[in-house]
Amino acid sequence: MELLITFILGLTVGVVGIKLLKPSPKATATAPPPTPTEAPTQKPRNPEEEPKQEGKRKKVSVRTSEENYRAITVAKLPSKQILNREEKIVFKALTEFLSRWNSNEENPEEARGLLALAQVSLGEFIGPKGPQKGWTSDERTAWFALQARRVDFLIVDREFMPVLVVEHQGSGHFQGNWKQRDQDKATAYTYAKIPVVQTYATDEGNKVNHLEQPHRIGGEIAGKLNRRYGVAPTRGRSASNNTPS
Repeated sequence: MELLITFILGLTVGVVGIKLLKPSPKATATAPPPTPTEAPTQKPRNPEEEPKQEGKRKKVSVRTSEENYRAITVAKLPSKQILNREEKIVFKALTEFLSRWNSNEENPEEARGLLALAQVSLGEFIGPKGPQKGWTSDERTAWFALQARRVDFLIVDREFMPVLVVEHQGSGHFQGNWKQRDQDKATAYTYAKIPVVQTYATDEGNKVNHLEQPHRIGGEIAGKLNRRYGVAPTRGRSASNNTPS
């Protein structure tokens, strides 16, 4: 009897021990993997909203000498006349006046021997002194801007120093950004201390139509030259010589 009871107790203890040692389903179940965090969505690039980088300049395409030569050989550009119909009238009157001025012995020696040039780049007679490596940034920029401008007529002395500028406001002058062009040139002439004579192809206001009255050009120029060379106009001199109109 005691053996039976001992057997039953042992069996019961064994069964309970086995249940205690067996892991529970909840304990063995692996925890679900953590939900991955979503990667931040990248906003499309908008160049207009991006901060501009200072100090960077747009690259300028520079043609090589080979490319320039190729363009010249392919284009085969013909020659063309320098002056239009209106400018020819002004230039003819200008050269006729200078011929009389230079032959006038009453004018000082240094005031004679003047010569008229046509369509000269402003950068050829206005610019910084000294070698380019010594120019400031502003001087270099200003000079390149003047290189792109042309004077209609330039009067120079025997040493080819600029004496006077003649700008013709013809029928084709008032086009595009003509106001800015005129302002650039007028400012350059003022700083360079070069007097200017304006000729016109209209009768508006007090302007003289030099195409209809080309002889008036001499009087316009004579007044400027008289002041430059200190020549006092005397009575009896014609407008084509030294008397301003």
